Amino acid sequence: MKNINQLLVSIIFLISFSIFLPYSHAATKKTVYATHDSYLSSYDRENNYGEQTSLYCGTWGTYDIYEYEVYMYFDLRSIKLGWNKVNLYLDFFLVSQIIHFDILRITGRWSEFLITWNNKPAHGMQLLSFLIADNGLYYIDVSSHVSGTVFSICICTSYDQYAWISSREVYYASISSREVSWENSRPKLVFEYETNYVDLILGLIGTIIAIAVIGVAVYVLFTQQKKKKRMQ
Repeated sequence: MKNINQLLVSIIFLISFSIFLPYSHAATKKTVYATHDSYLSSYDRENNYGEQTSLYCGTWGTYDIYEYEVYMYFDLRSIKLGWNKVNLYLDFFLVSQIIHFDILRITGRWSEFLITWNNKPAHGMQLLSFLIADNGLYYIDVSSHVSGTVFSICICTSYDQYAWISSREVYYASISSREVSWENSRPKLVFEYETNYVDLILGLIGTIIAIAVIGVAVYVLFTQQKKKKRMQ
């Protein structure tokens, strides 16, 4: 009897675990790190910076204004449907002051270790703008702009935005690239999933039915064994 009870408890646990695992998993977050990233410089137009751990972004110059742009590419083929929010996480440092950044969509192909200012793909539509004021980890809601299997973007400032500044001060910041050793600082997209309560209830009902069926089967088995012992 003791062995049968232990078997019943083990079977119930395994069934409950197998049924509720997909729903508990659906309530978690899925992180996708940048597959490629690089910054570009209008000063060094033929140079590639794909191996750098820092991504410069903004404008600078003493007499002439030069620009830095950051290109990022995320492969989303591992992402399942059903997410309800996506945040882009960027670790900013060396922030000179309050800076206004734009995020533009990139549809052309580019290679992390070949892209330069002169061969970069053209800017697409502007997706959104955001401000940074200090060093730190920033998250930007990009839910309305993520679709398909690729999210390729350019982060930049408008040249005209700072062209009027007579002192030509530095207006740029650095972003940790995917090459940094600290995983939490790498550019990433975080997909948030909501639990589907309808499916959760259906799963619960299925679990109860499965437990009931197993309970009946174990009871019948136990009764048959008990009858055999009496006949002996």
